[in-house]
Amino acid sequence: MTIDHQELLASFENLLKRRNVGGLQLGALLATVIFPLFWILDWVVLPDWVMTTLWLRLFAMLYSLSVWIGTYRHRELIDRHVNRVGISLGVLIGWLVAIMAWLDDGYSSPYYAGLNLVILGASFLFAWPLRVSIGFSALLYGFYMAPLLVGYIGIDDLGTAITNQFFLVGTILITVIAQQHRLNQERKDYLGIEQHRILLQQAEILAATDPLTGVYNRRQLFTLGAYELTQARRVHQPLSALAIDIDYFKQINDTHGHLIGDEILRVVARIFQGSLREEDILARVGGDEFVVLLPKTDIHEAAAIAERLRHATQGHAIHLARISLSITISIGVAQLTAEVVDLDALLLRCDEGLYAAKHAGRACVRMYGSPNTKQTSLVP
Repeated sequence: MTIDHQELLASFENLLKRRNVGGLQLGALLATVIFPLFWILDWVVLPDWVMTTLWLRLFAMLYSLSVWIGTYRHRELIDRHVNRVGISLGVLIGWLVAIMAWLDDGYSSPYYAGLNLVILGASFLFAWPLRVSIGFSALLYGFYMAPLLVGYIGIDDLGTAITNQFFLVGTILITVIAQQHRLNQERKDYLGIEQHRILLQQAEILAATDPLTGVYNRRQLFTLGAYELTQARRVHQPLSALAIDIDYFKQINDTHGHLIGDEILRVVARIFQGSLREEDILARVGGDEFVVLLPKTDIHEAAAIAERLRHATQGHAIHLARISLSITISIGVAQLTAEVVDLDALLLRCDEGLYAAKHAGRACVRMYGSPNTKQTSLVP
């Protein structure tokens, strides 16, 4: 398993989208509740325009409420367009605030502070990339400054207007920079945590698997086996095991070399994996010996599975370099009984069946307790 930085970055972007959906829900709810309440301020500051501002605030409330409902009833659509919807909500409210400033004293109006709140609120609620946060702030500032640029509204109090401009532009710069700093730090932290998690996962896999074949190693076999034995006894279900050897494997190594022998082990492991069930546990315990634990399987079902493995291996011609080999395997089968105290004892019985299979000429399956194996228990 390798660390794909592009995949991690894509995962981080998806995380930001989910966060933005949550921010949109909260922002829409706050706008629905809080923005109309400022109508009380309109009675004091804009008594001549109070009905106009009422309709403006009700319009913002209805739009915010529809966005809030949409985040629940049309979640997939919102997920795809969350940034656009968030920008539309913020720009709409900012535009309405700008209109109220124009209705008051223009660029000397205290309503400009509402734009600061909108910009700060968007920065707190949303995790936008740099281009989006700059675009959002530019739209708000553009709406605010448009009447001056086209000559529709002039400046009556230059000092107050300049002060408001400094505060508004300063708010934009601080929020954009702070948001990007926060995003960069979050991205760095996320990548660090995910890389550590992947490395830890890789270490766990390496500790649990045989590096040559990719199946479980002996250590993991006994870890999983202890659980399976306990589980089988607890729920009174059968548990069987197979001990498998590749026939004449030493001769193959001596004749063709260890590189060929290693490739045969990999091929045989793949054959076993393709022939076993999902719940079966396959491990390489050393050399050419494999062990299979078969949960919820009695000895006769296990023998049938062993025959399936034997036929699959024997029928698979292995082509390596300039040679072609046909491999056979011998298998010993045993079942968990009351006399078997642990996995070691169960595997000793499998080994006895395996010995009987080799004694019978190899390329066959033998069950512990069959006429071809000893009848005495190996557990004192």
